[in-house]
Amino acid sequence: MTDESVILVGVDGSWRASGALEWALQEADLQGSPLRVVHVVEERLRRTPYWEPAVIDEAAAKVVEDVEEHLGNRDTELGHTTELAAGHPASVLADRARETGNLLVVGPRGAGPH
Repeated sequence: MTDESVILVGVDGSWRASGALEWALQEADLQGSPLRVVHVVEERLRRTPYWEPAVIDEAAAKVVEDVEEHLGNRDTELGHTTELAAGHPASVLADRARETGNLLVVGPRGAGPH
């Protein structure tokens, strides 16, 4: 099912500095569209000896929690949502974009902790 009015934005641990979320929020306000914020944890990180899955999961949950708090501080009734997913970020975001159909916003990748 496609919802033509949803704006999808991918975020990572550097979401505050990347500008992608703020740009997407401005676009959502202009279009009167809800925003769907997706943070994707690279699944292969969960299987490396250098990372503890619990630490990755905790850090990812913190990113989503921080974004939710940021969204909650905005005066809007657009129904913005967040999602935490695992997989290859580009593939997951492309799949979600096909589902939502309107606009996909991303910033530079790799500046965050995961």
